[in-house]
Amino acid sequence: GAAAFSHDGLAWTPVGWGVTASIHAAAFQETSGFALAGAGGFVARSLNGFDWEIGEPVGSQSWEALSAGTGWLVALGGDGATALSADGQIWQTPAPGAPEGRFRAGSVDASGALAMDDAGHVSIFPLPPLALVLSDDQAVELGGEVTLTVEAGGTGPFSYTWRRDGEAVHSGTEAPLWLSGVGREAIGEYQVTIENEAGETTGDPVFVTVLTRYADWREERFSDPNDPAAAPGADPDGTGIPNLLFHALDLPAGNPRSGLPEADIETVSPAGGAVPLFGVLDTGEENGRYLTLTFPRAIGADDVVYTPEASGGLGEWTSLPEENSLRVVRQGTRELVTVRDTVSLEEADGKRFLRLRVELLD
Repeated sequence: GAAAFSHDGLAWTPVGWGVTASIHAAAFQETSGFALAGAGGFVARSLNGFDWEIGEPVGSQSWEALSAGTGWLVALGGDGATALSADGQIWQTPAPGAPEGRFRAGSVDASGALAMDDAGHVSIFPLPPLALVLSDDQAVELGGEVTLTVEAGGTGPFSYTWRRDGEAVHSGTEAPLWLSGVGREAIGEYQVTIENEAGETTGDPVFVTVLTRYADWREERFSDPNDPAAAPGADPDGTGIPNLLFHALDLPAGNPRSGLPEADIETVSPAGGAVPLFGVLDTGEENGRYLTLTFPRAIGADDVVYTPEASGGLGEWTSLPEENSLRVVRQGTRELVTVRDTVSLEEADGKRFLRLRVELLD
């Protein structure tokens, strides 16, 4: 159970952990740190070589070899057992596609996992894909370009399928996804599925936001930006809804009111369900019924300030604090935001008013 670690090969520090298991193999890789394996299924890992986490035994066999590479840790046992782990904590056993044998040594490289048995026979088997490094969330100007990248681990060659909100947008053998001349339809959650002969894996989601200002919205709809009908407060279609709200709330041009929640007052659940324009949240506590307001908010409209406000008599209005937001539900290229009042209906004798103030930044 003794172990010691050094940063230069000369000065060594013992690991004091009270482990009595016989340790047979050690490995290191940047993604998962240090790992040890030994008798009785013993496994342990450390990110720095000094602070260790001892995992649950992986089986009861004796691990004779431990190797690392392409994002994987591969453990080989003297009784033929095999195991894979991407982080040194969660292990999959047996390793898919592994050969049979009483193993004594192993290694990992881009061609796969190599296993040598006690008779000197060498086998190579492919390792499943991993999504090691993914792009961060992206924000791009309308008409701009987006590149989403992924670094694959495991054994190549790989194929990649990128999906936006579950719909495939690109498939091929090249890892990056390039988008150019992006419109608001590019807004969404992107995920990549990586496949090879040993299996497939899907990476964590990456969100792409397309920044759209009122000037962009106006340019798409008016030939002359100086036309009075193109002003933020104008209502050229006579809908009763000014231009600014079409942009800020991401309302459809033909039938803007279809883009608003129903106005009926309903009971609202913080966990989900109906999202009426106005509702009542019942917390179940004494004096615990609150008026709620749900409004759409265009994703990427960073030139707009949205301020929900409350009043007891339509005279003085007070901004609702951010913590009064109950939920935000994405709906295509916009979000539905539900906020609640700060004063209960019981405390206000049932008379409360909520509104949304929308302002365009200079």
